[in-house]
Amino acid sequence: MGGEVSELVFAKSRPTVILLAGLQGVGKTTVSAKLANYLKKQGKSCMLVAGDVYRPAAIDQLVILGEQVGVPVYTAGTEVKPSQIAKQGLEEAKKKNVDVVIVDTAGRLQIDKAMMDELKDVKRVLNPTEVLLVVDAMTGQEAAALVTTFNIEIGITGAILTKLDGDSRGGAALSVKE
Repeated sequence: MGGEVSELVFAKSRPTVILLAGLQGVGKTTVSAKLANYLKKQGKSCMLVAGDVYRPAAIDQLVILGEQVGVPVYTAGTEVKPSQIAKQGLEEAKKKNVDVVIVDTAGRLQIDKAMMDELKDVKRVLNPTEVLLVVDAMTGQEAAALVTTFNIEIGITGAILTKLDGDSRGGAALSVKE
C-alpha cells in the first residue's frame, strides 16, 4: 500500500491463497475470474472458491466466469459457513496441486461487525498470502476510509480498483494510494 506498485506475493509452497474482500457490488466476483485468467496466462494453475453464501447468484456467476476462463470453481452452496467453504476449497486445491487459490467473499452494503468477524474467520482458516481489498473507483475519496477500516479490521496487503473507466476524477485511486 502507499505510493509504490507491488507485484503479487506467491507462497514458497503451494498453494498461494488470495482472499478478496470488499463492499457489495464493487466487482469482487468478476475480479476473481479476471485475476485467475491473468495468472493462468502466466502459467499458474488456479482454482476459484465461491465463498459468497448470501447471494446465490454470486455462486452461479463465479461458475460461469470460471468456465469462461477455463478455471475450476469450488462451490459448497449457501448452507455452509464461509469459513468452512474456504477450508474445504483450500483442501481441494491442495489435493489437485493447484498453484493459486482465489477466494471470493460476500460483500455488504456497509461495513459491519458481523461482516468483519466473518472475514476474520475466513482469513484465520486460510492464512492467505494476499488479502486484497476490491474498491469501486466511484467511491471517490471515501476509499481512504474504507481501506483504513479494512486494514485495521482484517489486515490487507493491497487493493484492486474496479470501474476506473467510469470516474474521470480519480479520487479513489489517489485516496487508496495515500
